[in-house]
Amino acid sequence: MNNLKKLREKHGYTQKKVANAFCMTATQYGRRERCEVPLTEEEVKRTAKFYNCDIGKILGDWLRNIIRCRENSKSDSVKWRMKKRNKEKGTFV
Repeated sequence: MNNLKKLREKHGYTQKKVANAFCMTATQYGRRERCEVPLTEEEVKRTAKFYNCDIGKILGDWLRNIIRCRENSKSDSVKWRMKKRNKEKGTFV
């Protein structure tokens, strides 16, 4: 479970309530909470202010998500190159 969800549940808020506070849909907020979409710098600051907590609590997830996104994009790129190379060689994996 990530920090955003922990903070939200600790305060007894629903995703919809938090999303409304940040002028976004519950779906948009849920994606940020699940780290599918990284928070912007402004969203990190607003979230810390909203929950009255240190930015470090929010940044932990934010930084992990950035690293994960970069790793995923690298691995996707490697997979694509492997498929292309195998196709050129006539082998299938």
